[in-house]
Amino acid sequence: MASHQTRAITRNRDRLVCTECRRRKLKCDRSTPCSSCVRRGVSSSCAYQPSSRLSEDERQRRVHAEERLGHLEKLVQQLAQQQSEAASVSSGPSSLGGAGLSGPEPSASSSSRAPPDPASDELIYNGSTHWSAMLQDIQAVRSAMAIEDAEVEPPDRTADAGIGILFGAVPSAQLTISEVLSQYLPPRPETDRLTSAYFRHKAIAAPFIHAAQFQRLYQAFWTSPTNAPPLWTALLFSICQIASNSLTSRSLGATDPDSPPSTCFSLASAHCLSLGSYFRPQPFAVEALLLFAQAQCITSLELSPDLGPLFGSLIRLATQMGYHRDPDVHAPGKFTPFEAEMRRRTWSLAMQLDLMVAFHLGLPSSVQFPTWDTKAPRAVMSTDFREDMAELPPEREDVTDILFYVVKHRFMEVFEKILRHALTLKPKCVDHGPEQLKEEEKLTALDEEISQVYASIPEDLRPREMADSIVDSPWTIVTRLCVSNLYNKCVCVLHRPYAVLGRPQSVSACWTASKAIVRDMIKVYNEFVPGGQMETEMWFTSSLTWHDFLIGATAFCLALCKLKEDEQENTLE
Repeated sequence: MASHQTRAITRNRDRLVCTECRRRKLKCDRSTPCSSCVRRGVSSSCAYQPSSRLSEDERQRRVHAEERLGHLEKLVQQLAQQQSEAASVSSGPSSLGGAGLSGPEPSASSSSRAPPDPASDELIYNGSTHWSAMLQDIQAVRSAMAIEDAEVEPPDRTADAGIGILFGAVPSAQLTISEVLSQYLPPRPETDRLTSAYFRHKAIAAPFIHAAQFQRLYQAFWTSPTNAPPLWTALLFSICQIASNSLTSRSLGATDPDSPPSTCFSLASAHCLSLGSYFRPQPFAVEALLLFAQAQCITSLELSPDLGPLFGSLIRLATQMGYHRDPDVHAPGKFTPFEAEMRRRTWSLAMQLDLMVAFHLGLPSSVQFPTWDTKAPRAVMSTDFREDMAELPPEREDVTDILFYVVKHRFMEVFEKILRHALTLKPKCVDHGPEQLKEEEKLTALDEEISQVYASIPEDLRPREMADSIVDSPWTIVTRLCVSNLYNKCVCVLHRPYAVLGRPQSVSACWTASKAIVRDMIKVYNEFVPGGQMETEMWFTSSLTWHDFLIGATAFCLALCKLKEDEQENTLE
């Protein structure tokens, strides 16, 4: 079979942005000079450079991979030669033919070295599963690796760079607040649209941001942006990041083509946090750092491991400022009813995110649960109370935007116990000794506790079929999915270690809960695409949700394998 040498196609492509726009993390229209440089008066600095070359580590890995491919190709070629030689030896006189039909017997040397017949090779078809097809696969891989360095763009680390700025891992010149605003803050109309979109989506709007209070501070900010507290400005940039990254263009409306990309808001927020000395106890410190962390959680498909120490710093700062103690118990009269409620909401969200991120990263929670007594947020809407109220209104019984966080708060109090139980170094056991009885009691108690929390949630937050939710708002549907996933995740995490050991009740619990997670995700996935019923809630497809889906999928496979094992054992018996 004829072989064709594949020629590597190389392209010397230029960067899509000029050096100035790339340095400032701004959009570029690729003109010469671009409109952004003209507007800033730096037209002479507008230039384009070729794409960066591969780093030395990446180059060494590529060379090593090519060497291993070459070695593998030689092995396959040797195998092919041995096969050909064996075929030549076997092509001698056949034992089935009569003695008169056989020709002169060839010598050993001539038979062992006889070349294969090219005509016979061309008549043999080898499919894609034949070992000889490996040669073609190796050549294809080598051709793909032969792409010029200019074809490979370095990965975008802008999101991680935001966290790196906070911890000093990213070397960069200290920007002033004026430089941060001039480089990253969009025009007022664009910022208005982003902020409005953020508050319209109740499922992602942080409960500790009071709409009326924010409106007052927002108006004051635009009168003199450089004089606003840097920590509050960091909070504003995080709002813009969440709105621009997690919501669809239909939610945002028309946007300015020169506005910075969403990842740049993370850098801007990090710069403002650094300028405001976020690590010191002061107003807006916990809130700004918490919203920055929330933005990283819901705007990425993979959580950065740097979020672990970030939440450690956040929880430590919140504890130092007393957020872990309920204001009515720890310091009665020190805070107004409005301030006390905002502190409860701040601590509740910090506790919830810390637990979810810790579980995602496989780490213990930074919150020490026996050491705090802050109550859950009250089920009252932001429009029900003001900053100057002497007493909070009674809690609502209907579904409100804050009710979702109240229900999650109850679940997280139990999930922390489940997570601590799952991460314990003590091995799980299913024997019939005294240790197993204690383990069984603890397992049963946690299972009953999480079931009681699920039974107490309002009917409007219970899962429903999509066909029964056509008149419901997208955020209501998403909150139902979140509550359902949270409950089923708790069950999977609690019972998975015992399902591995073959405990029948745990296998059944894992099967039911994991099947619900996978089924719900499959049913609603297409509703998040453009034109779907929940296209405005793209934040739901972030890393935390996908991690829950993977937990459900793996638990589903585990339970299925255990059920199949039981069926086989019953059949053998």
